[in-house]
Amino acid sequence: LRIVANPGSNSASLYNGLAATAETQGGLSNNINKLTGVYGGAYHEGSGTVANAYGVWGDIYNDSTGTITNASNFHAEFGGYGGTVTNLKMLDIAILDSPSGTITNTYGVYVGDITSGTQTNTPYSFYASDPNARNYFAGNVGIGTTTPNQKLSIFANTADAAIEFSSLTGSPYKWSAGIDYSDGGKFKISSSSVLGTNDRFAIDGNGNVGIGVSPSNRGRLKVATTRTDTAGFFIGSDISITANPSGNSTAVTSGLSIYAESQAGNIRDIASINGTLSGAFHNGSGVLTNLDAVYAYTDNYGQVTNVTGVAAEGYNSGVITSQKFFEATDLANFGTITNTYGVYVGDITSGTQTNTPYSFYASDSSAYNYFAGNTGIGTTTPVQKLQVFGDIRLGTTGSNGCIEDYGGGVISGTCSSDERLKENIEPIAEEGRSYLEALAALTPVTYNWNERAVELYSKDGRMENLGLTAQDVEKQFPELVSVNDDGYRQVDFRALPFYILEALKEVWEKIQGHDERLESLEKENEYLKDRISNIENELNIDTPPPPAPPEPSPETPEPEPTPEGVTPAAEPPAAPEPMPEVIVEEPLRELPPSEPAEEPPYVLVPGVSE
Repeated sequence: LRIVANPGSNSASLYNGLAATAETQGGLSNNINKLTGVYGGAYHEGSGTVANAYGVWGDIYNDSTGTITNASNFHAEFGGYGGTVTNLKMLDIAILDSPSGTITNTYGVYVGDITSGTQTNTPYSFYASDPNARNYFAGNVGIGTTTPNQKLSIFANTADAAIEFSSLTGSPYKWSAGIDYSDGGKFKISSSSVLGTNDRFAIDGNGNVGIGVSPSNRGRLKVATTRTDTAGFFIGSDISITANPSGNSTAVTSGLSIYAESQAGNIRDIASINGTLSGAFHNGSGVLTNLDAVYAYTDNYGQVTNVTGVAAEGYNSGVITSQKFFEATDLANFGTITNTYGVYVGDITSGTQTNTPYSFYASDSSAYNYFAGNTGIGTTTPVQKLQVFGDIRLGTTGSNGCIEDYGGGVISGTCSSDERLKENIEPIAEEGRSYLEALAALTPVTYNWNERAVELYSKDGRMENLGLTAQDVEKQFPELVSVNDDGYRQVDFRALPFYILEALKEVWEKIQGHDERLESLEKENEYLKDRISNIENELNIDTPPPPAPPEPSPETPEPEPTPEGVTPAAEPPAAPEPMPEVIVEEPLRELPPSEPAEEPPYVLVPGVSE
């Protein structure tokens, strides 16, 4: 078919170099196996080599300066005016029978080099323009590889092997997923058309995962965010409860459940199994206000019986050496830490609360509480195992508390002291030892601690104290003085009250002896008074009244001032005081009643002449 250069008008007709039609008659009712409009075949029956064999060959040439809108080496259309078509195949390729020879490579459709020449746009090997049609491949599909191992295999030599996802043309919503060749072959998901830009997810060959950041060898999952109001890792669980459930639920719903589990048949030793391991790392040079490895947050607008920021439970059917529900350890520090807190409880009294909150509450009365270091109450710088900045109240309702030493000895308070609970009971009194004299020999002193005491034992050298020195106590009570690990003496002051009690007993014994002596003297004095009264009655001697107390001497007047130039007269010598009358009384000899006295004895009575 040849078309002249300038037809009289544009033509919408079809011009076919070859038009072949296979058509059945309208009245045919017999079955037909094949109906072929054009059938082409290439047969090679010789022994030579055929470079290319084509059943159908088509060439398109455009040697003019005109334009061909669509050039198709093979074009298939379907037109129907009724009837039924079970399978419509615009191109059907199949091997008719099992060949007896050898085929190296078989291609259902093979598209060779179609990029030669000058082309405005990159060509398409396959182009399916119907967006409503599906594409089906029963076998594995390879992109960049002739040996696909999966339903879809993508290979790129020294380049990224990735898939791009996007919406409408020009839309900013683009995603890429694949292997980033330039970053160690990590598999990434990026919110861009190019891997390595806006990477949102990455996983390396060791299985380490990074979300928003490159994976780290520190752990399997590393999460980062560039926003200041967003958590790096957040997992939530929505709970949907019907309006009228059949019953209350005791199930536990967790926003995130993480388990680390060893296999039942494992017989090897394991250093650590961590259900959850979290870390917060600051690698910048700026100032970070808060760095929280674990941050717990609860929010409630209803009614909750117990709200727990972090809850820990333990189940065991084996052997556990040490069960720690919470452990804080400083692994390594190469910088500077101003303050370190194993557990820090901030302000928990905000809002309206029915009762005063507890910073720490241990409800198990059978469990111990252990603190290895110094503990301060009201002070952040305790210098002893327990230092209280304030008052202390001990005991329960209706009784006082008790303070004991390490051996259970009483220091202060109301303490158990039943004799039935004691053995080897011995008095502290010793023969020939006077606790009263020893206590009297002690010298209470006031003092200040020196620099050595401040350095070794954190004493306060500014305060004046009252007490005793160990050397002074050691002279009287050496059993109360011991030497500490630093070589300094210390005193068991709790024993002094009992030593004072023993000294009071000595005083009481002396008082008891004086009372007996006074009582004997009083009896003897009454007897003598009766005897004197009898003698005076027999002699008709009136008993003089007791002498009046001496009157106070008049005050000596102050001497008048001596005029100038006059020598004062010498005072006369004082008269000597009269010598007191000395009376020696001898006890009266009492005669037996049967012997009459020859004459009454002479009695010297003051104020009566002989």
